[in-house]
Amino acid sequence: YYPLTPKECFMSSAENFYNRDLAELQKVKLENNNSKPMYIELYEDGSTIKHKQSNKLPISSFPCKVTEDRDAPICIIEHPIPDPPYGLYIAGIDPFRFAQAANSDSNGAVYIYKRQYDAMGDTFQNVFVAWYVANPKSKDTWNEQARLLIEYYNAEALCENDEMSFIDYMIAKDKGYFLADTPDWLKEYIPNSSSLARAKGVSSTPKTIELFR
Repeated sequence: YYPLTPKECFMSSAENFYNRDLAELQKVKLENNNSKPMYIELYEDGSTIKHKQSNKLPISSFPCKVTEDRDAPICIIEHPIPDPPYGLYIAGIDPFRFAQAANSDSNGAVYIYKRQYDAMGDTFQNVFVAWYVANPKSKDTWNEQARLLIEYYNAEALCENDEMSFIDYMIAKDKGYFLADTPDWLKEYIPNSSSLARAKGVSSTPKTIELFR
């Protein structure tokens, strides 16, 4: 519960199905790039999504302390390019059951990844450019900031569908087209998964995580 090294972050009593080596490489990459995110909040001004500086701070403890203020900001390394094509940015979403998360160390998370688009350019590419990890007092706050972040980057979003509230929120906002469909090829590897009956997202089973590694 109190890791001192990257490897210790991924230790568990059961078999670890996360890719620890890739996590360590990402940590080194961030340190070498001296990547310092901007803390922002997103809001809508008419039909335009804009950002403003936030005085909130990212979550600093791991595991998260229940007493820590987890109404955290969106962290951005690089803003989206003008009029980004759909699919240049992709989003991974891990929502949470809000009633349980209020009394636990669980947080909702959205990570924005930028694919390569300019092989000769020196801009950030094939890297994470933004993330939102928080557990605010209102679930609507998390849902709305997550939605705005996905729209801000025009990102194709793959959401964990064991908890359907964020998927339902996006559909209710007529934004379901940002959400990636459940991949058909998953049926070949996890034929008995209940998540395959859902149109959007993927389950968080160890087998699914292993496939996406």
